Amino acid sequence: MIHLFKIGSADRLFLLSGFFILVHLPFLLWNDTPLIQEIMRMHLGDRLSYGWRLYAQALDDTAPFPSLVYASLAKFGLMHFKVQRLLASLLLWFQAIWFNKMARRYQLVSDRNFLFAFFFLVFAHAGADTMSLSPALFASGFLLFSCGILFRILKDGAGPDDAMKMGLWLGMAFISYQPSLIFILPFFLSALLFSGFRLNHYLLSAAAALLPAFAVYAFYNFFGGKADFVFCFLAPFRMQPFVSLLNLEYLLIPALVMTAISVFGWVYANQNSRVNFHRLGFNVFFFAAIAGLISIFLSSCRTGEGLLLLLAPSAGLMAQFTLHCRNRLLAEGSGQLLVFLFIGSFYFTNGTFSAAQPVSAGLFMEDPPLGFEVNFKDRSLLLLGNDVRYYRYNPPATRYFRFYLSQLSRRNSATYEGLIQWHQCLAEDPPQLIFDPSGLIPDLALHLPEFRRSYRSTFYPNLYEAIPGTTFGTVKK
Repeated sequence: MIHLFKIGSADRLFLLSGFFILVHLPFLLWNDTPLIQEIMRMHLGDRLSYGWRLYAQALDDTAPFPSLVYASLAKFGLMHFKVQRLLASLLLWFQAIWFNKMARRYQLVSDRNFLFAFFFLVFAHAGADTMSLSPALFASGFLLFSCGILFRILKDGAGPDDAMKMGLWLGMAFISYQPSLIFILPFFLSALLFSGFRLNHYLLSAAAALLPAFAVYAFYNFFGGKADFVFCFLAPFRMQPFVSLLNLEYLLIPALVMTAISVFGWVYANQNSRVNFHRLGFNVFFFAAIAGLISIFLSSCRTGEGLLLLLAPSAGLMAQFTLHCRNRLLAEGSGQLLVFLFIGSFYFTNGTFSAAQPVSAGLFMEDPPLGFEVNFKDRSLLLLGNDVRYYRYNPPATRYFRFYLSQLSRRNSATYEGLIQWHQCLAEDPPQLIFDPSGLIPDLALHLPEFRRSYRSTFYPNLYEAIPGTTFGTVKK
């Protein structure tokens, strides 16, 4: 099967399309459990589509570009999790074909083939949550564009325009998924070793890479919310995440497998290729694989989405191994083993198998307790905790719908500044329900009399509801 894609003809493109549809269509049709991140993106898109401002009024660590996309989709009623997955599949298909064309255009291979696209689509199933419309998926596309500019620089020489374009695509990846900024290191290292980049080229490229982020910063500096922007936008640059939806060992397994594939492909291809420019490409992919491995440790919320940054280097080097391997049986067997390993593990972790629960339990949205769902469904909720299953059937209220970014504590109820902050958020978007597993409300109710006039406790533990006929922040006449 693998050798079918060594030929770059139109019928092989048709076969590649059929392969991707065959292996991915069951997930699109029959997996009806949304991911936690998909539900949270739906809520974020809804809030932004109604005019709320990211970071300042919707506390979230999602980067600006995907947030804009989610808001646009929500405006047209397209933010259902099934639609997210379908759009992610189309985007991955486009990236795979563009990656394959880039390899041919910049002479990373001697003959036309679809191996780059094939392995890109196989490795895209590296995690249970990699096939969704995630910020990392947007960043992956921009990194491919930037990588294409880099290969043009290596092939034809450096120019000021190319340096700026490479930096701008990196900057777009940065405002799509913040940890992707780390790829400036392998790109600059490749330019340093294999091109005629001068100091002004590096400075121009670095400035261009930061330009989109500075434009967003200028917006918040001018219109307000600068402190919230800085805190939320830089939150992913943490070695220790605020919340872990996926245990580190389950994230490291596919990451290390993909990195090992990259290293093996790099060594083998370097030993068997006699084309110098091909070998430059091997080194670029190798540096990028190391950066991709490091990037999975950078996230405010640990998920498997960061594995998408490893797709291009691992797919590129595995394709080169297949092209240069003289033992056809070895190349075919290793390729089919990877198909079985990645596609099989993807469906295993996305299925209902009890053995997969340690991996999938934290990624997929569960139903809230039955008593809560039956009695309090479809009412806006302020959740003072990280148990986001309560958001499955309840829209979030106030800017604190990602509680791990709120920095709320009992100290906020003991100072004037903290009480003002509470009052502003509750009055800005008064919730119908407040669920308080952390026990923050008793101290707040003690120091804020208006809260006692607007909310009362319910039979459900730690849950408060708005008193009928009252709205927090308004004065009765």
